[in-house]
Amino acid sequence: MSEALRFDWEWLAYPELPAEEAATFANLAIYLNDQPMTRLYDVQAKTERDRLFAAAYPLALFLAENWWRLRWEPAPATRPANAPPKWRLAHSLAATGAGYVWPSITFHGDGERIFVDYGPHTSASSTVQFVTQGHGALDAEAFEAEVDRFLEGVLARLEACDLPESELKQLWQTVQAERASSEDGELRRLEAMAGFDPDEAPEGLLEQLLQLEQRLGTPAIRELVAASRQKAIAHVAALEEALQERGIPYQIPDTEGIHRGPSAFSQPLSARQLPPWRRAIDTAQMARRTWGLGDGPLDNGMLAAIADMPPESLESGSADTVPYSATRAADDHGGRIVFRTGHRHGRRFALGRLLGDLLYSPREPLTLAAATDARTGRQKFQRAFAQELLCPFAALSEFLDLREGSDDLEDSTAPNEDRIEEAAAHFDVSPVVIEHTLVNNNVYPLGAWVRD
Repeated sequence: MSEALRFDWEWLAYPELPAEEAATFANLAIYLNDQPMTRLYDVQAKTERDRLFAAAYPLALFLAENWWRLRWEPAPATRPANAPPKWRLAHSLAATGAGYVWPSITFHGDGERIFVDYGPHTSASSTVQFVTQGHGALDAEAFEAEVDRFLEGVLARLEACDLPESELKQLWQTVQAERASSEDGELRRLEAMAGFDPDEAPEGLLEQLLQLEQRLGTPAIRELVAASRQKAIAHVAALEEALQERGIPYQIPDTEGIHRGPSAFSQPLSARQLPPWRRAIDTAQMARRTWGLGDGPLDNGMLAAIADMPPESLESGSADTVPYSATRAADDHGGRIVFRTGHRHGRRFALGRLLGDLLYSPREPLTLAAATDARTGRQKFQRAFAQELLCPFAALSEFLDLREGSDDLEDSTAPNEDRIEEAAAHFDVSPVVIEHTLVNNNVYPLGAWVRD
């Protein structure tokens, strides 16, 4: 379920500041589901309050300058808190600066939703210390609407204070014009997904990416840009060469019955209310029924038969020298596939992911599809689909004899590491898949296992 973001402000007088800051000085709060992410401890007053005293102008300027990256650049493979400084400078409100202490609120998108993370933020020299922590997920459209409302509120205040022309106004007009233009908007989107600020991408990169979009499809190139950043062009070339020269032939399985399933699968992406992982689980369950796979483990013969591939292609072998496992459709019925990994479990999981990719957005199947490390909505869907396809939670629960309340780690019936290994062997998957399945279904808390 989507959560709600809200900026709230009360204008105050502070004439000693620069003009734009003086006009927009405010008692400011930012809420997630009516919980203040700006709650702070005032060191001098020795009290807590939900709002901070600061000029709204620099915050609005930060949001306008980084709008494309906030909206479209996914989180790195590491957690946002461990992201490179350049990424954090564009995604954390703590980087707003201008002489104020701002809360550590981080926004990042996966294409479908915007994720919010916030935590305590203190400084030895600061008179305020932000004290709350939490996280949430917003509909991307709702995030856009609330940021728009805040920016328009700040600009209206400047207008009312006889400051109609400002750097913020010029910048926001540019952003709005780019959002209204399909061509300019796509350039900015690609630039942001590659990790660049506006107009900072290497010369020629965006033009080459647009050419690849025309040939291979916009969604395919966006996914590869999100994963490969400025190496995307070289990675596309490597994948195309490998698929052409060494790709294993496969047939696209029957997906019509799955497409006719629950209405969430057939709705446009923007109309879907469920997160990618939830849709993926439902889709994988319907895929098993449509493909007649039953409820138990899939051996290599059953799994390979879905795509009419030789079962031995899923056995351990030499890894291909490609950046990602990928497929390339030759026509409406078949194509070729390459595996980045040489390990049996890795190949089975990669095939599961790429089968799931066929079902992510039935109205726009990809000519070139890759299973990458990016944290986009499409890649999340792939991973959750493969997990449920290869190791259905209901079947795993039965195998491990999970019962009500088994999320208590002290429960003697809770699966230990030996049982995890047994389940992995039973379903022919990596133990990590078993662990993730249990964590994702709230059987165990995140981080319950620490492997040597």
